[in-house]
Amino acid sequence: MSKKARRGMNIRIGWPILRLGVPEDFSNAESLTLHISRVNNNVKTFIPDTHMSIAGNVVSFIVTSEMQKALTSGEYKATISYRKVSATSPTLWEPYVLDKPCFTLVDSSEDLGGTTDGMEVLTIELDGEIGLPKEALPGASAYQIAVAHGFEGDEAEWLYSLKKPAIDAAAAAAIAANAANDAADAADAATSELNTVMQLLAQSESGRVQAEHGRVNAESSRQQAEESRNIKEGERNQAESGRDQAETGRVQAEQGRSNAEQTREQSESIRSNSETARQQAETSRSSAETARTQAEQARAQSEQARTQAETARTEAESSRKTAENSRTEAEQSRETAETARKQAEQARGTAFDQKIEEAEQATAAANTAANAQNTYNVTVAVPLTAGSYYNKTTARAAVPTVSRKLGLVITYATADKVWYTEKYIGTTVAGWTTESNWEQVPDKAQIDQVRADLNLDEYTIAEALNLLYNKINSVEKLLSDGSLGNLQVDMLTTVKGFNYNGAPLILTGTTAPSTAPDFVGQTYINTTSPGTVYTAKGIGTTADWKQTSN
Repeated sequence: MSKKARRGMNIRIGWPILRLGVPEDFSNAESLTLHISRVNNNVKTFIPDTHMSIAGNVVSFIVTSEMQKALTSGEYKATISYRKVSATSPTLWEPYVLDKPCFTLVDSSEDLGGTTDGMEVLTIELDGEIGLPKEALPGASAYQIAVAHGFEGDEAEWLYSLKKPAIDAAAAAAIAANAANDAADAADAATSELNTVMQLLAQSESGRVQAEHGRVNAESSRQQAEESRNIKEGERNQAESGRDQAETGRVQAEQGRSNAEQTREQSESIRSNSETARQQAETSRSSAETARTQAEQARAQSEQARTQAETARTEAESSRKTAENSRTEAEQSRETAETARKQAEQARGTAFDQKIEEAEQATAAANTAANAQNTYNVTVAVPLTAGSYYNKTTARAAVPTVSRKLGLVITYATADKVWYTEKYIGTTVAGWTTESNWEQVPDKAQIDQVRADLNLDEYTIAEALNLLYNKINSVEKLLSDGSLGNLQVDMLTTVKGFNYNGAPLILTGTTAPSTAPDFVGQTYINTTSPGTVYTAKGIGTTADWKQTSN
């Protein structure tokens, strides 16, 4: 039974052709055809030239999975036929035909007795010995020539047929010699009877003549046997030469087999690479499909955003109207601010005196601390390299642990001719690095600046009020000219920079107000719901925010 092959696998077949043990020469072969057919069935499936190749004496062909669709399950044989010019008559062509069982086609892996998962190509190696045509081939032996001309029997029988004439002649000579001896004996015994002797002599002469003839025939047979021996010696030499050629052919066939194995390995590598490329292509296709889905989702989201933007535009128009109402309330706030300004002017004198007193007290405290040796000069005690200066973090960390204590004042240079002094006000030294446990000790320049800030003349106050008035007008115009959408509110630097008593005039947020107002008249805008505006009616709790528009 030939090798089993599962339907759907490409079947690669290598078929080395030999003639009398010598690799066949296809260089002068013509009309070569190759087909497969079911054993005991004449339905032929011819192998196209594109699926067949010849390298030396090896005929290789492929039965593809596509070709198998027309084949039924069962054992198949391969048949090759071609013709070559006759060695004995150049005008005649000799046909050659050789067939060989090559594979058995089955329908599933279970029929193979195992699994073929992942297999796509099955390789089958055949062997083939081409027969003789009706006439002998060039270079055939004498025995082969005799067979070609009708001799029946093996080579030993043919050799015996060559030797038989000489053997028969030798037997005849032996018989003649025996007859001569008998004649001599008869002559000796027939001395008494001449006639008998004469007859015996005549018979003896006749036997002699026959013996001579036998000798001559034996000599001829010997010469023929010698010639036959010489012919056999030549045939042996030819056979030796044929053996050498066969060995050369075997070496070439082995090389061909090795090359075919390399080709198979390369084909397997190509198939593996192709499979990897196919998997990568599938991954790319999947990624592209994912990207397409994401793009479709992004398009839907963009459409939704456009719809929301249109809704926001409609709401912004409503917010513009609300802003107009806010402008009116801002005017009221301006009047309130004017009243507060007058009150602040009245309180300025008192605040000035208080600030001066506080600064003098701080200076006195610093002097007292210095006199009590409670000041640590970090720059002097722990000097840095030239051109390097301390900051708050590095200066505090530089104070040794043993020198740290409650109320300690440290001073250090932060730049060339720039010094900074601060006091530790924490309750334990464990909070030495906590920022809130430190307060700055003002120096003379800072005290002078406080004096200058508090000692404002009427002209400076007038300028400040004028700036306040201009800012209020800017806010009113902004509120009256446009809507307050999310993006616009976030970019209102004028609004964000305008404060009253240290608090913003207008606040923004993404929810309803969550802290109490800073002053009466303060405005809060919800930026996620354009048009929702709150105005402060008190400063106690979040309930003092009153929604004035929506």
